[in-house]
Amino acid sequence: MEAAGCPARERRFPRALYRSQRELSLFGALGSLHTAPTYIKVGPGIAKSHGHGGFATLFFVQSKGPHPTPSSVTALENDLEAQKRASRREALKRRTQLHEKQKARAPLALARTGLALAEAEPGAAVSGFYPYKSEIDILPLLARLSSEGFITCLPIVKAERQPLIFRRWAPGEPTIPGIWDIKMPAETAPEVEPDLLLVPLLAFDSTGYRLGYGGGYYDRTLAALRARKSITAIGVGYAGQEIEHVPRGPRDEPLDYILTEAGLRQCG
Repeated sequence: MEAAGCPARERRFPRALYRSQRELSLFGALGSLHTAPTYIKVGPGIAKSHGHGGFATLFFVQSKGPHPTPSSVTALENDLEAQKRASRREALKRRTQLHEKQKARAPLALARTGLALAEAEPGAAVSGFYPYKSEIDILPLLARLSSEGFITCLPIVKAERQPLIFRRWAPGEPTIPGIWDIKMPAETAPEVEPDLLLVPLLAFDSTGYRLGYGGGYYDRTLAALRARKSITAIGVGYAGQEIEHVPRGPRDEPLDYILTEAGLRQCG
């Protein structure tokens, strides 16, 4: 299936932080009480339009009129966040239903597909995620990649509102429990900079935009890595998580590929 083209360049505005239970599991509900440097495991993830399964998308565009006032920018930003919150609730319900039906078969399908079409070469560093609740299980895929000579690693939140860091880990190696008991590599595991990232998601669309959990960690990470080198970002989920349009703002980073139990496909 061939993806549609990328959307027009959008005007940049700051985006508010939305913290879901998943984000709390990533960084921890620590707030101002968190003073010591701690590495915590990352797991890894609307107004309906006419048409089946569609979602409205909000774009910030440059107009020829007067510059927007702070209040109008805030209103647009709040509208976008309201769309994303509504979309997350619906997408989470959908993913949970898909997971119950496909959780036994989908992981093996991912492993069989591998990353051949993404032109990844053994020796490259690939970041994955330890599945949390209804996230698709990519551990068999990580095991295959590790056996083929790829360097596999998991993402970790080093600081709030900062890009992720990654520590080397492969299935079968020791882990330690993080917040919400999500497994993470030992703190002694070496830090790695990935060349290819397997990214969890709640929903995705054909242009490669993903609906995440609201903390913006992957968007900041992809932007930082892309500023330094060429990388490949692959969203991983169930095929049924695709929606018509993901509501997105100017700081949302697109994916290069989507990997589901149905196969690997290139985006926009």
